[in-house]
Amino acid sequence: MARIITYGTAALAMALASCASDTSTQLASTGTDNVRQCFRLEQARSVTYEAESGLKIDAGLGRTYQADVEGPCPDIARVSQYALIAEAGRNREICVGDTALVQPKELNQTTAPYACRIKVNSVTR
Repeated sequence: MARIITYGTAALAMALASCASDTSTQLASTGTDNVRQCFRLEQARSVTYEAESGLKIDAGLGRTYQADVEGPCPDIARVSQYALIAEAGRNREICVGDTALVQPKELNQTTAPYACRIKVNSVTR
């Protein structure tokens, strides 16, 4: 019985090793990685809105995240500053593919009584 377990374990290890090498080859050939592209709220230096491209979030280190507004967002084009808010449960981290909230700030630095939902689509370096 011990031999069967030994051979079974060896066969399983070989099968897993072959899967792992296939996956790493796939990742290398497509040029992608499995690392999520994220930033923490405190890294966001600025949030700006451009009518043709949506919101741009400067997260420092040469990283700019692009996000689209989902649904109506009054005054988003009129104001020049925004408070960025991570969704509940995100632990102050926002990643590509996540939704978050922005809250327009008036010139007197008071925030609007509403927040707008955005979806982070990409990052450029």
